[in-house]
Amino acid sequence: MDTWTVILLCHPNTKMDNGQKIEFTSSRERLPRLQSFKGSVAERHIENLKIMRIFGSKSYAEACGELTLEEIRLRQKVYNLYCGPGKAS
Repeated sequence: MDTWTVILLCHPNTKMDNGQKIEFTSSRERLPRLQSFKGSVAERHIENLKIMRIFGSKSYAEACGELTLEEIRLRQKVYNLYCGPGKAS
């Protein structure tokens, strides 16, 4: 994970803007999100790291357990129709 973090945060095609502040929303009803999200891969990775720290790897692994056929089809649809972090449709 550390290697991917370094690559995503440093590579010119995926890094965040220089000087961008890392501030998360704070709501018990929603997952933490960067308040100034600009659409970079590194930003999405930072959000995912924050979520992992809050809920832990065990909960994350359980949530990624076996999917139903309907969930698999839905996931494929999302992968095929929507790409990139923060893409608005």
